[in-house]
Amino acid sequence: MRRHLPDRRTTYLTFLGIVVLLMGLLLIFGQAAVPVLAQESSDRPAPNYIGTDECESCHDGDLWDAHEISAHALTLQQGNDESAIVADFTGEDVPLVQFPGETEARKLTPDDIAYTIGVGRNLQKYLYDLGDNQYAVLPVAWDVQAQAWKPYLADQPWPGPAFDWKTNCAGCHTTDLDIETGEWEEDGVQCEACHGPGGDHYDAADEAGRRASEEEILEIRAAIYNTPDSQMCGQCHSMGTATTGDLPYPADHISVTPLTDSFTLSLPDDEAHWWATGHASHINMQYNEWSASAHATALSTLKAGEYPAEDGCLSCHSADYAFRQRQIAIYEEGDRKDPAPEPASVDNAGFGVTCISCHAPHTLNADNERVAFQTGSDDIYGLCASCHSDANNAVAHHPALEMFEGREIVPNVEAIASSHFTEENGPRCTTCHMPQVPTTDGLERASHTLQPVLPGAAISIEGLQDSCLSCHEEQVNAAQMQQLIDDVQASTRARLDTAAAALKDDTPDWVRTTLNFVEGDGSLGIHNYAYTDALLDAAEAALGLDQPDSGTQGDAGS
Repeated sequence: MRRHLPDRRTTYLTFLGIVVLLMGLLLIFGQAAVPVLAQESSDRPAPNYIGTDECESCHDGDLWDAHEISAHALTLQQGNDESAIVADFTGEDVPLVQFPGETEARKLTPDDIAYTIGVGRNLQKYLYDLGDNQYAVLPVAWDVQAQAWKPYLADQPWPGPAFDWKTNCAGCHTTDLDIETGEWEEDGVQCEACHGPGGDHYDAADEAGRRASEEEILEIRAAIYNTPDSQMCGQCHSMGTATTGDLPYPADHISVTPLTDSFTLSLPDDEAHWWATGHASHINMQYNEWSASAHATALSTLKAGEYPAEDGCLSCHSADYAFRQRQIAIYEEGDRKDPAPEPASVDNAGFGVTCISCHAPHTLNADNERVAFQTGSDDIYGLCASCHSDANNAVAHHPALEMFEGREIVPNVEAIASSHFTEENGPRCTTCHMPQVPTTDGLERASHTLQPVLPGAAISIEGLQDSCLSCHEEQVNAAQMQQLIDDVQASTRARLDTAAAALKDDTPDWVRTTLNFVEGDGSLGIHNYAYTDALLDAAEAALGLDQPDSGTQGDAGS
């Protein structure tokens, strides 16, 4: 269902030379100008969708190639494309389905599939054509991880309201959906689903011609939505209620307007979508979880912090920094002819750590294959450590890497690596801080709260595994593990407070460095208790303080 505009396209293709002049106008993250904020754009007439064919006519290249085979672009595909269906129809477990108008249930066949939903990374679902532009999600799905069929919403009558495609799914699997008719212009999440309708952008470039002035270039840039704002992702990677229509997705939302204008997020007190631990229990809730995390508030936390906020801090505290630096680099390499944007500063930065700080939506791997919107790199540990580390031991930083790996901080205390770090195939950052949490589709998803599931919080929740006992269940029970965590953190907190109160003007600098290091790590001993204990022992000895008997704690990192 793709709309084509051959008359406009013919005219526009005469301006392909503008691509050479305006390389900075690519409709992708990191290579376009800093956009006009959504709030500033909302008073313009709503632009029209023009379709990916029009976008590709000027924005062809490696990044377009990456999008074309991405999970976003292929999240909805026609069933007559055999390569789109990942399910196995040759086994004995092919499910029986009672189709409307048929007298008996029969085995599902590929011919029954009108569309595939999802590329098949975890679970692939399917649409059945009911006629008159009505579709129902089939009551069975293919579990890619288990390589088996499984029921979908088995407690609901099929085809009933729970399976209605338009009211439950369509808004996040299509581009330019008409919610009244159920029709859509393009299958999948295409350019304009994220970057906003391209009509104004198209028209501005068309009117500017080959020799666009700087003013016209700025107008072209401002006419498309390209930003590190997580709302771009949150319009689909969230759960809540639309402000009109009582739909589970923001049907009326376009990326150039604030998400809150059309959608109310489900909050952690909503038991239908959240575990009692504060982790999402429903699929597609990454934005809900991120919104409640310290990543989302990283910029405001920096500005309100005890220490003066400096522009250099933005490399970790704001997605604006890397976003603009990529644009500036393209300009310096000679691939842009128009002025580079200003570098990010504390005054002009608008966002904290957003989705694209960690995720790469337009990325192929070295073999030109699709990646799963993770990092564009297999080094996820390195991605976390790029900010959660502190080579200079500065007070305001968070040296989690140095604590976890046991790097030397002061010369008079021997470094001790956490046994988690030294263990072969041991846990890393995401093991605990992005735990795999059960969701409503019967699978597990990585939580985006950036918080572990603590044993004490999960102890009475059936079906939810805490972040510790998944490895340590043969050594200790949940209550004992929580008690250990509480004891370690309470002891470390008390020792830090006592040592800080004993500091004097003539206290050696290394003592202050030691206390700042333990405090800055933030885990209060959990990342590496043995090293934390040794560092505090040394500091307490230098301050003439009595040292607690810490031999009963063991290594909390083991």
